[in-house]
Amino acid sequence: GEVVWRERQLGMGDIVDSTPSNNWTLYFPKVLALFTVVFALLAFGVAFTTLFQASRGYTHFEFSVYFKILGVTYLIPTMMAVILSIFLQIISPNKYIGMGLFVLYMVSSLVLYNLGFEHNLWNFAETPSVTFSDMNQFGYFTKAMLAYNFYWLGLTIILVVLGYGLYRRGAEYGFKYRWSQLTTNLGKSGITSVLVGVLMFVGMGSYIFYQTRVVNKFITSDQQFDQQAQYEKTYKQFENLAITTITDVNLKVDIYPYQRKVTADGYYLLKNKTDTIINKQIIYWNQASEVEIIAKGTEIKDFNDEFNTGWLHFNPALQPGETKRINYKVSRQAKGFVDNNSDYSIVANGSFINNFVLLPHFGYNKNYEINDRQERKKRDMSPPQRMAKLEDDSMYRTGIFGNEADFINYEAIVSTSKDQFAITPGYLQKQWVEGERRYFHYKMDTPIHAFFSFLSGKYEVKKEIYNDISVEVYYYKDHNKNVQRMIDSVKVSLDVFKQEFSPYQYRQVRVIEFPRYASFAQSFSNTIPYSEDIGFIADLRDKEKIDAVAFVTAHEMGHQWWAHQVAGANVQGSAVLSESLSEYSAYLVLEKMYGEHQLRKFLKFEMDGYLRRRSGEILEEMPLMRAENQQYIHYQKGGIVMYSLKDRLGADKFNGALKRFLENYQYASDPYPTTLDLIRYIKAVATPDDMKFIDDVFAKITLFDLKTKKATAKKLANGNYQVQLSIEADKYYADGKGEETKDRVDDYFDIGIFSDDPDTAKGDKHVLKFDKEFIKTGENILTFEVKELPKFAGIDPYIKMIDRNSNDNMIAVELLEE
Repeated sequence: GEVVWRERQLGMGDIVDSTPSNNWTLYFPKVLALFTVVFALLAFGVAFTTLFQASRGYTHFEFSVYFKILGVTYLIPTMMAVILSIFLQIISPNKYIGMGLFVLYMVSSLVLYNLGFEHNLWNFAETPSVTFSDMNQFGYFTKAMLAYNFYWLGLTIILVVLGYGLYRRGAEYGFKYRWSQLTTNLGKSGITSVLVGVLMFVGMGSYIFYQTRVVNKFITSDQQFDQQAQYEKTYKQFENLAITTITDVNLKVDIYPYQRKVTADGYYLLKNKTDTIINKQIIYWNQASEVEIIAKGTEIKDFNDEFNTGWLHFNPALQPGETKRINYKVSRQAKGFVDNNSDYSIVANGSFINNFVLLPHFGYNKNYEINDRQERKKRDMSPPQRMAKLEDDSMYRTGIFGNEADFINYEAIVSTSKDQFAITPGYLQKQWVEGERRYFHYKMDTPIHAFFSFLSGKYEVKKEIYNDISVEVYYYKDHNKNVQRMIDSVKVSLDVFKQEFSPYQYRQVRVIEFPRYASFAQSFSNTIPYSEDIGFIADLRDKEKIDAVAFVTAHEMGHQWWAHQVAGANVQGSAVLSESLSEYSAYLVLEKMYGEHQLRKFLKFEMDGYLRRRSGEILEEMPLMRAENQQYIHYQKGGIVMYSLKDRLGADKFNGALKRFLENYQYASDPYPTTLDLIRYIKAVATPDDMKFIDDVFAKITLFDLKTKKATAKKLANGNYQVQLSIEADKYYADGKGEETKDRVDDYFDIGIFSDDPDTAKGDKHVLKFDKEFIKTGENILTFEVKELPKFAGIDPYIKMIDRNSNDNMIAVELLEE
């Protein structure tokens, strides 16, 4: 607005307008000036951050990548927005109306999205999201980026030319007059340019529409919710219908990375483990998969293409104990490009797909239900029930991976391009090359959960044999910096978990990198896919930072025990038996690697995560034992609670209880254990004084408010220091909505006195005192004597209690005059 109206604001408008120059001479410099500002800002950003990288010792500059990402995702859209804003100013009677029109455009883009206009064809200068990966570069996103940018470039050309033709020359010439002179001002070249813009806009728009609405499917959020609601209304009534159990999986999977295609040819062995006759059951598969069932005596009826769901009929019906082999063929081919929800499964380098996405499944799919309370209310549906109640023993024979299988025999031959390596759970029996294809034959020698994946990529491999276990990391060639850290974490995990819980059940551990289209790691039997984003490109050179790579690796190793040896029943609290115990197991590894006194920073990070996320709870915060797939509870809170129980009961008692729990439920599926069983084993080693604490952390939402108000020290005649602490303590119970009631404090808490800041100190030489002291509600005055000058002191220094504000636990010690 300032640039377009500058001459008029300075009183120079009539003079400039009367000069013998065409509109382009006056119009183009304004466009160029704004373009230059935008480009300069981005160039400055590149220069500044590059210098910062260099100051940190990083010299692998990839300017082509920087400018591609900035150019495509920021520079081009911003320049298009500049053109639009200039055009709106040109057609406006004054700059404030022009500014208002641009604000209206910004607001309307949000409103239109919420009204269902979610496709980027409706959102000016927008393109599908772009993710760059070292492993896969821009991948197939380039095609979509170019298509959308040319589409909006067509409209931008139209706006540029119309802006030129409608440019104001003289205050007396209003928009109506300028419009009447438009064709004269444009001339043949201008009209030709508009036609070129129209052809680009319409042509690329048609092409995008064809790709995203004809070749691929596009549905809005509301349509997706409507579809989910209809699915639930149609099939929810059959949720508890008896179905068969998969006992064997045998597959031949062919991955075509460069064609973004995967096929599978295999069979399930199904067994009727129920005491009822099964004549039919629900069968379904992912929308992106095409499946053909080939089995005598079976037929699929009433198939719904909208949900890819139908009924698999058995003729004759399966009697209790009877087994049936079901052969199937699966094909999954990504075509063209989409407007949203891109399929990242099969890519040129780093394909990663699991059986739940690829293969056919049986029974009601509860994961397809709507969890949003308001969306359910809009569709006259009952409030969501995230999980079955903890006491619902009818679900105790259904595990966290679903009711279609428990433990299976698994074998697969996986092929990929000749230049890649393919991996699935199991031990490699044989590999060979046929033409341009490389084949890998894997087989498991023990039953595993029906949860497996297939990966393919151009990998470098680092391998170490540790206590007869092959520890292997498969990584992209430029991502070797943290590989040894992962191997070290695996080795410490193997030692710690064997000592505390049970021996590792496999002969190998494989960590496999996949592109940063997702930021997680996942644990399959002896196989751990791991995103490049959170592990392989993490900068661990700063020793003051949390070692997230070692932690995530140890957590996924923990799942080889907590999930792959013991899995919970699919009721409230099931994730505690997998995620909370894996979090705790990772704490033990970090404690072994860095020492107990180095965990404060990490535990505080976890505590803050729990407190922050509980404020955003949509339905109801549940006590730990009843957590309903609420990540902030079973991850952050769960790990801290387990660590506090180890501290409270003692490592030998608590880990011994976990070991006996694991031994009793190892590979159990009839029934699966629950948090009630876990608590029973923990209470078996607890004293009567510990029972209230155990109930507080598991069965209630308990919050402490621990605060060190003052810490002073004075030097004594013997050379020691007398430290006096003033500590306040309160305790609260919260309900699921956050309402709190106060309770009394009368328990023992850690008190720490340190000669250095525990957040930065190394080892444990800075620890002058660390012991438990009795604390009651209100103010507590504690006095101690230490041998060295204390600098920091406080209550619960390592954040083992669920504290509403852990920032005030520790304070600097004030040295008093002698």
